[in-house]
Amino acid sequence: LMMNHGIDFTLVVDQATFDKQEEIFIKCHETICESTKVNTEFEIIVADEDSVGLKMIRLLKKQKNVLLYIDGNTGVGGAENTSKMESIKFLNKDIFSRKGIAALSYITDVPIFPAVSYYENDTINVEFLDKLTPNKDYKLDKSAGILTQEIYDQFSEFLLKYPEQWEGWLYYSMFVDKSKLPYDSKITMSQLKDDDRFKKFELNGEDLVFDYKAFNCFKLPKPKKNEEVL
Repeated sequence: LMMNHGIDFTLVVDQATFDKQEEIFIKCHETICESTKVNTEFEIIVADEDSVGLKMIRLLKKQKNVLLYIDGNTGVGGAENTSKMESIKFLNKDIFSRKGIAALSYITDVPIFPAVSYYENDTINVEFLDKLTPNKDYKLDKSAGILTQEIYDQFSEFLLKYPEQWEGWLYYSMFVDKSKLPYDSKITMSQLKDDDRFKKFELNGEDLVFDYKAFNCFKLPKPKKNEEVL
């Protein structure tokens, strides 16, 4: 969309996406420039690199556009490094999220313009949401946490309308804050009859159970004496 409208921008992606799709992005840019007869500036930088923060700050200070994906949730140290993340509310769960986007906005005084893309009637739609700005009454860390929560709140409204279109369902379980989930070390066979909470399945010849409430997977326990077998 930005290329089609002749808007210069820098795209920020993780290392895996860069390795797999760099050529695709560049080819797409070349094709659009050729068809629109407008030569836009386009650059890709990797979110995992140590210097990525400084690169983005320099770009924003030069009034350049930087495109980031809030649900990518990656950055320096990798996706598993929760020490650089904020625990926020997302769809009634607590998850860990990077807050670098909000921090950049705070440091550079550049507002965030959230955009959501979705399919409707076989058409790709892109909707720009309300502009978000950091609260400078707070210090950087707290302000970035609040602003990150606002970004996810906006995203959640669209996700609830079009849940089947988000590929993040495939990997977002890794960001759930499991310290805030209920945990029961002694689950009985009678409790496992609760189909709303437990889902039984087989993997590699083992009988397993997924607990929707605790977001946990475990082996199907053996029934005790006089206990019903599932």
